Amino acid sequence: RTRAEWEGRLSGRLETVTKGIEGAGARWSSWAMDLTDHGAVAATADATLDAFGRGDLLCNIGIYQGPGSGLFRETSVDEFRKHFDADVLAPAILLQKLLPVMLEQEGGVVVNMSSFVVFNDPPGTADANGWAVGYAAAKAGIDRFAGALSPECGERGTHADTRDAGAGAAGAHGPHTADRAPGLQGAAT
Repeated sequence: RTRAEWEGRLSGRLETVTKGIEGAGARWSSWAMDLTDHGAVAATADATLDAFGRGDLLCNIGIYQGPGSGLFRETSVDEFRKHFDADVLAPAILLQKLLPVMLEQEGGVVVNMSSFVVFNDPPGTADANGWAVGYAAAKAGIDRFAGALSPECGERGTHADTRDAGAGAAGAHGPHTADRAPGLQGAAT
């Protein structure tokens, strides 16, 4: 898709989300950022804290979709790195900025979006009904954030969890789904 097609698609979705949030009497804002630009990611977290003075919810759902999302043998190391910049390091930067605020206010939720690809092998290559190695490896990286964060922040009122929105019914993608997200399989966050 072209950039204009993506922006048009997202614009309609953001308008729908905005109406729902504002209809519930809440405030929100959104900022565009390049997840591979660490400075932009940090600036977005700072802008959020400046606008609201607190952090209640962090959803790490972004992924890198660009060159290097195909066959591994055709992917440069620089393109492979972009998957990790967007899918692992950007969430780490956001957490470095927002987690201390959540802990200080003794409440917050961190949701990391995982994927079916973390625990399952593809049915084919990335260009034939499969997925890129960079995508799978980066999703495996974000997949373990919540498990490692929970002991560090759970006693101070901040909850971290991992979700696989495509999980459907409990265990549809294997036993890992039910273990990690009891009662919330298929929930979109």
